[in-house]
Amino acid sequence: NAVLGVQNGINQIFFIVSGIFTQDVEAFTLLRSFLRGDVDRYTIIVRIRFASFRDPEKIAKTKKC
Repeated sequence: NAVLGVQNGINQIFFIVSGIFTQDVEAFTLLRSFLRGDVDRYTIIVRIRFASFRDPEKIAKTKKC
């Protein structure tokens, strides 16, 4: 069923991480190898469990990682 669902291609990928993205680089690299092509163009990285989401300084620091 999954193969039939993507026979027209993938439009969007949500990559969900619960920590700093640098810890998930290996998993994202593996995803890239499976999907070949310009996967970065249609991937959204969503960080969950970020307790300091209202603190602009901590958000800026996290974005630099």
